[in-house]
Amino acid sequence: MKFLTWAILFCALPFLNFAQSNGEFKQRITGFVASADSVYERKDLNLTAQNIGIINEQEHDWTSSFMLKSKAKEINNIGNKVYSKYYFSFFTYPDVTERDYAVKFWLQSFIDGVAIRPGRDMRTYPDAQPTIIVINETSIAILTYSCKFGTDESFNDWRKTMLTWFGNPASTIIEVGCEGPLDWTKNRPDSKDRTWR
Repeated sequence: MKFLTWAILFCALPFLNFAQSNGEFKQRITGFVASADSVYERKDLNLTAQNIGIINEQEHDWTSSFMLKSKAKEINNIGNKVYSKYYFSFFTYPDVTERDYAVKFWLQSFIDGVAIRPGRDMRTYPDAQPTIIVINETSIAILTYSCKFGTDESFNDWRKTMLTWFGNPASTIIEVGCEGPLDWTKNRPDSKDRTWR
């Protein structure tokens, strides 16, 4: 009987580990939204579809998308007073293999359907909006927003925020500026590694 109990526990460990990491990721999202509550309000309904490629078409265990809209109007890059809107998408996977599979096909039809190569930067990226992507072992966090809300300073602030809430030392970070560039800024994959190709 004791052996049977240990065997069941051993077989269940990967699922328990996934449930724990998935739960922790959801808690991070909740904490992040709560930390921004004084400046932004969360909107979940009637969101404009964001141009983030086919990641949402790939197999995943759980996903969430929402927008943070500023509570006060801000002056944008073209001098208009508007509410800032920032779009977030989150995906979780049962293991690294499933995550790798999703990323591999995502990179073949990335933002605006353009294929990108793992680890290779791009100087320009026509029609791209500011985007910060955090790829972890079993999760992906994506932030995107309109070019009219972006400055270099605000992009750096959002990058720091995304890394603080959703990153870890092993995270791979992809940053896309307005119309480019696309940079692999942290834990760049080896371009010769075929995992994501």
